[in-house]
Amino acid sequence: MQAIAVDVRTKIPAGYKDEKFNRINKGYVNFATAGNKQKRKSTKIWQQMPVNYFFNLLSKKKLYFKQFSVYDSRDERQLKFYENNYSPDDQYEQKMIDDFAKTAYISCWYQSDNLTDIVFKEYAKGSVGVAIGTTVELLLKTLNRKICKPSGNGIKNELFYGDTVYLGDQRCKNLKLSDPADLISPLFIKSENHNDDREFRLACVMNSVYCDNGRFSESKQKEMGDNILLQANPNKWMQIVAVRNDDRCTLDLTKYLLSKFLNKNSLTMTSGVMDGFTILHLERK
Repeated sequence: MQAIAVDVRTKIPAGYKDEKFNRINKGYVNFATAGNKQKRKSTKIWQQMPVNYFFNLLSKKKLYFKQFSVYDSRDERQLKFYENNYSPDDQYEQKMIDDFAKTAYISCWYQSDNLTDIVFKEYAKGSVGVAIGTTVELLLKTLNRKICKPSGNGIKNELFYGDTVYLGDQRCKNLKLSDPADLISPLFIKSENHNDDREFRLACVMNSVYCDNGRFSESKQKEMGDNILLQANPNKWMQIVAVRNDDRCTLDLTKYLLSKFLNKNSLTMTSGVMDGFTILHLERK
């Protein structure tokens, strides 16, 4: 099974798409088109993180995903904002929404050809951190091999990806999606206060927490944590690592970690500069 591209913009009724909506979401990229593969190849994405997260990524060779239900509801459009798509008196439907939010895990990326200092500082926890860069195509190719194949018991997890849409708080509270049964689209909607993030998002839905009859398994729910680490060897997809020019200590540590954990037989490392950042290019032999 291949990763599934999500075009959430088409799921929002036309009445919400006024001049402000179009202005805020003017950089939106639709990956669910005939040119899907070319968009995946050409779209560069970044993830900013503290150094300890970077160490974990390299040493464990796993990518961090955060459970959707624990995101801050002031910034994320939690599924409870969409409960008006369902019957408020139907306890099964309401429980389905809450349970679904505990089976979906999110990985957030900044979509741009270049880094910005504001975004870097916010998500790298100040200047002491790194940004890793790759393309959508490389990352998906690596994740697909592990996530989308059936496990030993035949269960398949699902990987969704796409650009985010930004909406005002009041509009989110009143929003009714075109398809009332759509649980995936809300994973790709955020507050308009964060439209500068230009976020590309991965959503892994862990189907293994559902029983064969479609009802949620309470015992399996308890096994699900606030985050998961999915196998994604950086040797396969990481292209760039960026560190602020004025943070020599972090740069030296970053070079050491890369030399320690990356496969030198398949990768070479060269240095460059970009808008206040030192760029370490990882080139595959």
